[in-house]
Amino acid sequence: MAARRKQSDEGEDPRYKNPKYKSRKVMRKAQRKSDKQRHHQNMIQWKQRRKQALGPKAVQKSQDDVKITKRKTLKTNDELASSADFPVEKSADQLEIEYLERQLLKNRKSGAKGGDLFQTLRKEFVNDGFDEDFLDFLSSIDHMAAKGKRTSVDSTSVAKRMKKGGATSKVEDSEEDEEDDSDSEEEEEYGVDEDEDGEEEGEQDDESQEEDDEDASDSESDTDQPSDEDELDEGTRTRKKVTFDLPKSKETRGIVGEKGTPPKDNAVKIDEETIESVKKQQIGLINRISEGNFTIVVKEMINVYNKMLSCESGEEQTEERLLAVDVLIEDLCDCTVRMVIENENTVVSLVAIHTALICALCNAVGINVGYVYCHKLLKSLEKALPILFKNKEGKQLSDAKLTARNSVMSFAVISHLEMLDLETLFFLIKNMSREEITEHLAQILMVVLRYTGDNE
Repeated sequence: MAARRKQSDEGEDPRYKNPKYKSRKVMRKAQRKSDKQRHHQNMIQWKQRRKQALGPKAVQKSQDDVKITKRKTLKTNDELASSADFPVEKSADQLEIEYLERQLLKNRKSGAKGGDLFQTLRKEFVNDGFDEDFLDFLSSIDHMAAKGKRTSVDSTSVAKRMKKGGATSKVEDSEEDEEDDSDSEEEEEYGVDEDEDGEEEGEQDDESQEEDDEDASDSESDTDQPSDEDELDEGTRTRKKVTFDLPKSKETRGIVGEKGTPPKDNAVKIDEETIESVKKQQIGLINRISEGNFTIVVKEMINVYNKMLSCESGEEQTEERLLAVDVLIEDLCDCTVRMVIENENTVVSLVAIHTALICALCNAVGINVGYVYCHKLLKSLEKALPILFKNKEGKQLSDAKLTARNSVMSFAVISHLEMLDLETLFFLIKNMSREEITEHLAQILMVVLRYTGDNE
């Protein structure tokens, strides 16, 4: 066993003879304390030297001045408290209100409120790569929308007058002359090209004339006379305008005859069991799609449509398969719009992936996929725009804003993939700016311009 150490050995042990050093923290604290004491002593010495240099009379005068000011402050204490220059401490609620007002731009000057909304974003647009001349186009969007709204109202009123008879033809001619004069003056003011306006007005006149001709042809029954539409088509041909007006029910195409006639005996019937099974497979592929497995899902979707179209059979079966493919395309676009575009929790990347899937099927299966999808996108956007125009705060407004953002982003992806014409983009901008532009609509328009403005 080891021998027990005696108490006397502690004093002889060198381990216990080491001096204790102070830490840096303690040393800095002591240094600061000594500096303060030295500074205080220096101030006392300076005051004493100053009193000795000025003499007893100056000290007495300074004391008298202090007494007089004290008496005055006692008399006018309330006045000084009210007119003090010291800042008044504000409560937390007042500070929060001021912050929210700054965020809502309510505390800006009147000139800044009445200015153009897009001109305040000049620096941001220039940093994004836009030219300064492009901002002139943005500032004239309101005038373009007002002009388009007025011309549409005028065309409908003229069409109603033409139905009543030729009694008011002279009045219409004079009104049209006045409108042409006013339009020419506005074009000179805002720098709008006369050729483009003339083409748009000509197209609107042709459309109004075609509507009148259709009404006249419907009213005439059991007549074999040629319609006025053929005469217009043969006489003057205008350039065609792409529209997304699809038939109301594509499933009944080929089953129901023209003008609502009952179906014939040899009408084509679609195998509903196979369509339902393919629909389930299609929905499963849509739910599986992501950035990692995008190419795999696209290949499987193309194989599904190729199997529906590649089977060799008779004419009736081929027509049946074509109708089945149309039904599948309709279901695909419905699912995409309902599950992705109109979903408030959808992120922008998911919108881009599903839109890219539609574009891939448009190249592989047929252009009809793009037509149906764009038509449904336009419908969802038109459903959200009236809520954005009203600009009433609430959940409905936030949902409409997200739906409009997703629809516009989908159009932007199609444009980025060079599968959408610029005329469609200008139609979207004109449609969104047909009324007064609010803050939310301005953000949607900025999304359109940011993601589609760099296309050549």
